[in-house]
Amino acid sequence: SKSSIGGESNEKLMEPGAEENAADLNFGQDFEQANCLQNSEVAILLEHNLQEQGSEWDPPEIFRKTLQYVQTFSQNTNKMVAEEVRVQLGERNLHDFEKAQLSNLVPETPEEAKTLIPSLQRFEDEDLITILSDLAGLRSYTR
Repeated sequence: SKSSIGGESNEKLMEPGAEENAADLNFGQDFEQANCLQNSEVAILLEHNLQEQGSEWDPPEIFRKTLQYVQTFSQNTNKMVAEEVRVQLGERNLHDFEKAQLSNLVPETPEEAKTLIPSLQRFEDEDLITILSDLAGLRSYTR
């Protein structure tokens, strides 16, 4: 049976001894307590860190490359919009990983979303259309 939109649950689907598999939302113990971030959230955090360090700080190459990547692929770097994306996706019956992937990969159709994020197969297309439409509305707000 497929889920509908609206639950607040982010149940752990990993059964003891099960293999790690993102398609099944099984991430293993190392990631049990981890939070998944949108590219825009990472950009905001890194930019804030850069500002706090001051103009004299020469960030490591990995910091610069990561910042460049998330700035390039972020849908927005507006903190209010990033928070609103998280709030709106939090109102759905989505795993934290799925929320981040929807925000980062920006699928346009339910078919594309299910192909890129196989765990979304449990949703009806109509439910995904609603989610994708809400995200598109937030993206248009930032342009």
